[in-house]
Amino acid sequence: MRVNYSLGKPPYDELQRMPLLPVTLFYGGQELEVTALVDSGAMMNVIPYRVGLEMGLVWDDSQTNISLGGAFRGVPAMSIVIGGQIGDFPPMTLLFAWSRSDNVRVILGQFNFFQEFEVHFYRSKFEFEINPKAD
Repeated sequence: MRVNYSLGKPPYDELQRMPLLPVTLFYGGQELEVTALVDSGAMMNVIPYRVGLEMGLVWDDSQTNISLGGAFRGVPAMSIVIGGQIGDFPPMTLLFAWSRSDNVRVILGQFNFFQEFEVHFYRSKFEFEINPKAD
């Protein structure tokens, strides 16, 4: 699946050109469409607090065992496992750090998105391509 993240003809804001991907998340009978940033520099998948609440998750401080890094250093997070589907690819299990903050966006990172998909960035064309990993 090749995704183009061009915003059209100039002038445009270069900072808005990000590799974004529509993803359907599944949890406890809930289904939610989100737009995720495909981020090869992120160590893990992340979802903001409000997305977790919309999915029906319940925050439990006793299970808060992850602290986000980078710009969100020190923000508590809880590990969760939910289903996800991208395009026509088969549904899969995604592991997320559910952030206690709404200042983060949905991120697909090294653990476990990049372990399940081959991702090729074509930055000069503002495109990327994803395919399920070959077994």
